[in-house]
Amino acid sequence: MTERLRRRSDFARVFERGTYLSSDQLALRYLRRSDDGPSRFGFVIPRRVGGAVVRNRLRRRLKAILEGVNHSAGYDFVWIVRDGETREPASLPGEARALLEKSGTLGEVTSR
Repeated sequence: MTERLRRRSDFARVFERGTYLSSDQLALRYLRRSDDGPSRFGFVIPRRVGGAVVRNRLRRRLKAILEGVNHSAGYDFVWIVRDGETREPASLPGEARALLEKSGTLGEVTSR
């Protein structure tokens, strides 16, 4: 998963035109691009979730979860960690995969 959303304009385009799905701990916005390049990912983790250490740990954890999943090409994804008292790290992989399945962009899971 080397492709990232980097520019504010890319995030804004996904937020304006993308489809929204959510679960207890995560939300996903995704948008189909006109090209068939590799899928790109961005992460939004608000400060109220925790300090920098907590936010970076969540970002690394999400990246690790998404590396084992084969995505359809040509999509931009923005993952949003929702603020909540009941955050359980063990349920993040299941929620992420469930959102990808709902979106219809989930390919085959690669062995890791």
